[in-house]
Amino acid sequence: MTTSTRTALALSLALALGVVGCSSDGETASTEPTTNATASGADTTLATPVTVDPASIAAEPSAGCGTPEAAGLTPGDVRVDTTSGGQPRWYFQQVPTAHDGETPMPLVVDLHGYSEGAEVHRLGSGMGAFGEAEGFATITPNGQANPVPLWAATSGSVDSDFLDLVLDEAEANLCIDTNRVYFTGHSNGAFMTSAMVCDHADRIAAAAPVSGIQLIDGCDPANPVPIVTFHGTEDPFVPYSGGVGSAVSKLPSPDGTGSLADVVEESPDTTVAADDTMDVQEVTAVWAERNGCNAEVTEEKVADDITTLTWDCPNGADTVVYRIEGGGHTWPGSEFLAGAVDLVGTTTFSIDANEVMWEFFQQHPRGVASSGS
Repeated sequence: MTTSTRTALALSLALALGVVGCSSDGETASTEPTTNATASGADTTLATPVTVDPASIAAEPSAGCGTPEAAGLTPGDVRVDTTSGGQPRWYFQQVPTAHDGETPMPLVVDLHGYSEGAEVHRLGSGMGAFGEAEGFATITPNGQANPVPLWAATSGSVDSDFLDLVLDEAEANLCIDTNRVYFTGHSNGAFMTSAMVCDHADRIAAAAPVSGIQLIDGCDPANPVPIVTFHGTEDPFVPYSGGVGSAVSKLPSPDGTGSLADVVEESPDTTVAADDTMDVQEVTAVWAERNGCNAEVTEEKVADDITTLTWDCPNGADTVVYRIEGGGHTWPGSEFLAGAVDLVGTTTFSIDANEVMWEFFQQHPRGVASSGS
């Protein structure tokens, strides 16, 4: 990785209008004892039993299935320009070779971090190439850019409406299995993933926020949504313990005229303010509670630097944290981000986030997690 690319990457990663635990809706998770378990090897297979066999959930074809337009699409990566809320917006659409216009396929929406933008993020996550190999469509949208690309990670925001429109367009133009629509994202993209679960739980089968699961003010999901999240204990931007990390000073303010650190300091009551009272486990415990899970969490060491925190959840509403000891503000398994260790911290290769979340997604089509608990 060249010096200029690393410098650009420093301004492309991290935070955004919020941090772990910020904009909390006031919910607090109960502090039940933790159960510890130790694995004999580095097996990251998620074996949580579900009430409904995932394979028994039939595909639900989207409106695009069987249309000449969907059948005539050339596989590959294209930029799609659209309009949302009267404003021009765009996203990358990766159509895998497996797409024939008639067979419904899963969709993964992958959201970039603060100041990163879609073009850089897809290099870091590699989700489009992974989707080509696994046979699912990938959409990588670009956030608001005024001029810094970011997501307004609040319930009912213009970005929530935009991403809802993105789903509408994907389902109309591609052959998508609407029972298998998933969201992931890094940092600010993880915050926005959290907001989308709040606003559009009826459309999202499962979610995988990376380095930034968040509580959203006024969050009231329509139904349980299974969640698997990843977070490093040495994250310099979004600390595992909560609050804002010192590395935020490297990021530009939303208008590009100063530092994001100044915005945080000067506007403590806005969504860039930190709530350092809850760590990642506590934040995720609130999501587990929403999913109807028991308060007790089981810890299992699955690799030298990886511990899973798993809640006992009913009806397939599984909730899991991958805690990465010594991990930075990065995407597990990303060769691209591993080259920026001085800026974002250590990238683990004990697991590959794409592989883990895709396995989780396959186990959790819409309909496995139900409101019964």
